[in-house]
Amino acid sequence: MSVALSNVRPLTSTTGRLILLVVAVAAGFVGGLYWSLEISAWAYEGFLKLFADPGIQITSLAMGVAVAYLVGFVHVTTICYLPAALAAMPMAQDARTDREWLKTMAVLALTMVAVTAVWGVLVSAPSSVFAGIIGSRRTVSMIMQPTLIATGVLMVVAAAGELGLIRRMLPGLHTPPASVDVPADDSPRTRYRRAAIMGFWMAATFGIVCPKPLYLGLLVYVAVIGNAAYGALALGAYGLGLASMIAIAGHFVMRASRAARFRAWLASNEETFHVVQGVVFAALGAMAVSFFWLKYIIPPA
Repeated sequence: MSVALSNVRPLTSTTGRLILLVVAVAAGFVGGLYWSLEISAWAYEGFLKLFADPGIQITSLAMGVAVAYLVGFVHVTTICYLPAALAAMPMAQDARTDREWLKTMAVLALTMVAVTAVWGVLVSAPSSVFAGIIGSRRTVSMIMQPTLIATGVLMVVAAAGELGLIRRMLPGLHTPPASVDVPADDSPRTRYRRAAIMGFWMAATFGIVCPKPLYLGLLVYVAVIGNAAYGALALGAYGLGLASMIAIAGHFVMRASRAARFRAWLASNEETFHVVQGVVFAALGAMAVSFFWLKYIIPPA
């Protein structure tokens, strides 16, 4: 696909890129409609069983922190978080060494931990502040549905920017200069800013809005404890779990993309990378919109 994208002239035109956007959105829309909740639940519970019983009861503060990290780690198996996790994968190709990847993931993780820790402090506030929300699958689902639909729409808008149809919203990919005489904006600040933006976006939307029983049980436990410090610690561990899966998967993606020919192609086809990234964002955004708009059913009270 990469060769076709870089060599076929029509795809460089506005019409060609608009067609790509429409096709990607249509594919994602169909994917969301046919997403299997049964398979998703099987993957979530099956992954969880590798470490603990999905129906585990939190009986201590230390267990609460451990369960919080585990819930964040396995959350990638659900459609609530999978689109965001996949959307973060292109960052792996922006890091050329293990050290660069480690630093990028540190920024991503710290941002996600900060957001979820603040959420933990809010959850630990007096129960009257969150009366009817904490522990209610219906209420959380009612919040999640419009939030993820709106987030999916924003992903499609970002995809249009990557395809050059509107002004780009995402930071550009920076590759090594072709020669020492050609300067390049390869500042780590750009890469870290991108990771921070991505981490904030994922944690504040896909990360903290989830109707899974074990996650809701964790929120109830944190609310009952009523300690802001513990709330920040437990939900911060949850955010670390969210980031950990991306870090592990991205490491393998980065390893696979280390081939010299691939790096050379990437350096000479930066625009193609934006096109591919736009297609991915459009498909994932449309998937979230179609699933949570047309297929997701809010649990009864």
